[in-house]
Amino acid sequence: MIFLSVPTLSFSKNDTTSVALIAYWSLGDSYSYEITKYTQQWKGDELVKFDSSSYSAEFLVIDSTETSYQIKWKYTHELFRSQVVDQVLLQSLNVKPILEIIYSTDEYGEFVGIDNWEEVRDAVNEIFETLTPILVEGKESGPAIQQVLQQMKNTYQSKIGVEAFVVPELKLLHFPFGASLEVGRIYEYEDSLPNLFGEEPVDAKGQLYLDEIDVEDEYCLLIQEVQLEENSSKSMIMDFFRLSGLDSEEFEKVVGEAVLEINDYNKFGVFYYPGVVDFIHTTRESYFQYLDDVASRRDTVLIILK
Repeated sequence: MIFLSVPTLSFSKNDTTSVALIAYWSLGDSYSYEITKYTQQWKGDELVKFDSSSYSAEFLVIDSTETSYQIKWKYTHELFRSQVVDQVLLQSLNVKPILEIIYSTDEYGEFVGIDNWEEVRDAVNEIFETLTPILVEGKESGPAIQQVLQQMKNTYQSKIGVEAFVVPELKLLHFPFGASLEVGRIYEYEDSLPNLFGEEPVDAKGQLYLDEIDVEDEYCLLIQEVQLEENSSKSMIMDFFRLSGLDSEEFEKVVGEAVLEINDYNKFGVFYYPGVVDFIHTTRESYFQYLDDVASRRDTVLIILK
């Protein structure tokens, strides 16, 4: 996505007019991160849901060449941090809670792809096959739940799907790398985000800019603001309704006439030398209004270097 060339030959650590976000990693470099996720939902002004989960992950450089790095990312699978699935039940199942992702970056630290995606896919399939009967058994909405779960499982069958949905934290962790940014300049760009429920991605417009620079500590704050395009977001919602067996003219009318806003505000703290993310704080605000009914949601992700 990033749009800029990196002038590595002309960049100076004492340059106060621009920052080059480049990885200077060595074989065996290891960093530990604490990842926390919050979900809040409101109906009108009333908070109707609050969920949170937290886990640790290890970042380890296992290979380094002139043109690439290979990283191992070891973490606890999302389902084993969920409040939806009973933890005692999960521990009784023959499913591995720890996943190891092996992936590659280019020489700047920009994400290239997951190398062991087939192994990850098989692990995710095993989890779906084990838990789907448990999640739908005895529920009136069981067939609809099973249909949605099947679509989600289908999404993970490709390399692109695994990279987009299994560990979205990796895309966040490597988002800053590979760019050279001027102080005081706002970079505008167009983007497309993955759609878990359909084939068409969600269109978006973004802004990227440096908020602060500490030359002495070689540290910067990077801000990303993203606004999802309303009609494209509505199409994603309709994709979900269709998967749930709820496709009808009434739902299409409601979604079409509603006001829908989805905005992201993301802050990255980065030691631009040696290229280590200190923290990431992302917030997605979603707002839905139809006639007098208002619903809103806030999704927050915190990634903090330990």
